[in-house]
Amino acid sequence: MPERDKVSWNTVIGLCSMNGFYNKALWFFREMVAESSGFKPDLVTVISVLPICAETEDKVMARLVHCYALKVGLVGCHVKIGNALVDAYGKCGNEKASKHVFL
Repeated sequence: MPERDKVSWNTVIGLCSMNGFYNKALWFFREMVAESSGFKPDLVTVISVLPICAETEDKVMARLVHCYALKVGLVGCHVKIGNALVDAYGKCGNEKASKHVFL
């Protein structure tokens, strides 16, 4: 794709996730974070990636996405991210982190 924007990144990540290509979706997420074009993951991106962490029970990626969301100020102001974090941590077996996000 010659020109990428936030919508195209989110679309590719979401479609990979919806079709079960979790590793590919996470790869695109990492590429988006590292991309030098200036497009960074936003609310939609994070909400698309956290269920992948839950589905794959990837504790490390859940923590990385959580840290990223904290860093850019998405946590605390969006209920959807809080819900996705509680779900991801719960399904990953990290009850303590899930409870911390909930409270």
